Amino acid sequence: MLSDFLYVAPFDKMAKLLVERKVPTFLYVLNTTVESFNFEHWRRVPHDIEHLWLSGAPFMDK
Repeated sequence: MLSDFLYVAPFDKMAKLLVERKVPTFLYVLNTTVESFNFEHWRRVPHDIEHLWLSGAPFMDK
């Protein structure tokens, strides 16, 4: 897939280079949905919501 070539492969290569140089490296995979977003079935994995996870928004009290 072209998207893997453009996004995943460079990311994977960079992570492997950092590990080879013994730099503490962490990879995160977002493979869940935010249940409070009542999306249609075809939108269950939205893109560009990383800011919600980084800020802790789905887990914060109202």
